[in-house]
Amino acid sequence: MEFYQLGDIQTKSVSGNVHEAVFTPTGQQVAIKVLSKSTLDAADTEEVVLSKIDTMLKLDHPHFAKLLDWFEANDKYYLVFQLCAGKTLFDKICDHGRLAEVDASKYMQGIFQAVAQLHQHGIMHHKLNPRKLVLETQKAILKAMQDTEVDFDDRYWKNVSDQAKDFIRSCMCGDPEKRLTAEQALEHPWLSSK
Repeated sequence: MEFYQLGDIQTKSVSGNVHEAVFTPTGQQVAIKVLSKSTLDAADTEEVVLSKIDTMLKLDHPHFAKLLDWFEANDKYYLVFQLCAGKTLFDKICDHGRLAEVDASKYMQGIFQAVAQLHQHGIMHHKLNPRKLVLETQKAILKAMQDTEVDFDDRYWKNVSDQAKDFIRSCMCGDPEKRLTAEQALEHPWLSSK
């Protein structure tokens, strides 16, 4: 930590906190995730953690925070990431009240491009939060998770295209064999025609 000055905590999680930080030799702002070894899953042996770090170092996509460096202390791992400044998609939607469908399609395309790259590296992202990615659809999403049938209530969906609705149905299909993969989602007309 001799080259980094830790700042405020950006986010907290069970496995560790993410701090804003400064790389003191250059003044570059970064984000440092501090992982406590004592809170890692039992399956996360040193070999597994080092393998995950190696994979993260290889990822290079404009929609990912790049892992720039890492180091280990007695009881912690420190992962140094590119700092992502700005608002989340969820915050942007809240600020504007809604997002135009064409903009939503562009955001979803970027998200699925990033997920597709993760899948190409054998990584499954398990913390994507639909509330942050999809417009005024929380009730529909919760219902779909339970019933695997999306009810597009006209109060919220009357101005949403049939292609967008089909895309959502295809991504949320309860049967994993029928659900779109990230690569297939990128080929869906709602994303590929924008």
